[in-house]
Amino acid sequence: MKKEEGFILVAVLLVTCVLTVLSLGAMMYAGTELRIVGNDRSTKQVFYLAESGLEEARARLATNSPSPITDALPTDKDWRLFIGTLTRAQSKGFNPANPKHFRVDSLNPSLDYVVVLAHKINGSNQVLLWDGTGESTAVGNNIYVITSEGYGPNGAVKTLQAEVSRLTFNFPAALYAKDRVNQQGKSAINGLDQCGGFNKPGVVTMSTWGNTGNAWTLEGDPAKIENSTLDYDVLGMINRLKSKANYTLNGSTVSGGNWGNIQFPNGSDQAAACADHNIVYIRGNVNLTGHTQGCGILLVEGDLTARGGFEWFGPVLVSGQISFLGGGAATNVTGAILSAGNSVTVDDTFGGSSVLLYCSGGIESQTVNLPFQVLRWVEIFS
Repeated sequence: MKKEEGFILVAVLLVTCVLTVLSLGAMMYAGTELRIVGNDRSTKQVFYLAESGLEEARARLATNSPSPITDALPTDKDWRLFIGTLTRAQSKGFNPANPKHFRVDSLNPSLDYVVVLAHKINGSNQVLLWDGTGESTAVGNNIYVITSEGYGPNGAVKTLQAEVSRLTFNFPAALYAKDRVNQQGKSAINGLDQCGGFNKPGVVTMSTWGNTGNAWTLEGDPAKIENSTLDYDVLGMINRLKSKANYTLNGSTVSGGNWGNIQFPNGSDQAAACADHNIVYIRGNVNLTGHTQGCGILLVEGDLTARGGFEWFGPVLVSGQISFLGGGAATNVTGAILSAGNSVTVDDTFGGSSVLLYCSGGIESQTVNLPFQVLRWVEIFS
């Protein structure tokens, strides 16, 4: 009996030890899980903080931002702008005595992040630009390298970096086309800048230019360039912008459409003006007639036919063919046209008494408030 009692005691002690080990293991596992959850929460928190810094910088770069930040030295490779407290900015290299360094407070002082903006440069320390197509880094708008660092509890830090630039268009001519351009009637295409900027060719085409009759006029510097190698991704431009349209409609015949009040001075060869800013996106082939007019950016994902006094102030982007068949207005387009149609049987036609005047101011005024596009985004691990 005593031997059995001793065996029971040993068994109880053994079970107790096992339970103790299991309890300790459970506690350690729970502690590890809590630490993992805590670390994950901290990681997400600082990620969102850093992302908030990127978005604040991108939003404040926009011309129409209520709290804009300005680039005082757009051609200087050493320009820096810091967003955040003085202490945080100095930790990232801000020097108040450096005339090329600028600092502004964050619009979100309760969020702990610091942002540094710099110009993108190449290996030769040249400031690079973005032309909206990637064809050239020598023309267009500045590319900003934005580095945002978010700070969380327990020393957590996350760094994100983005390259952004304002959406822009580098129009190579008053009319750019991928297909053959047939000019006819009493039409006029003028690439000489009517708004005080640099002159452009009247027509640049990846194919050839032809004419019917002898009443047309074509001017520019030079008047035309045929067989160009410039292959613009016009549809890609349309796709980047169509989500920002404040007018969207399916292709059809539009008569009497009004998307802005164009002001025409006296005289048929003078540029128009407009204070309205719209983005009109048309999905499918469209026929614009009946004195349809507008101001802003016209996006046509299809073919565009214009007649009957059609008037537009700003850039026109067409993924298909264009056919301007009438006039009826002092100037039908003040700005520029990009046409990406490439048909074996149908040419781009500019005829009737249609008038196209290249106007850099008309393009700039309608694109200056476009949001900054993210060209590159990366998470930096230290």
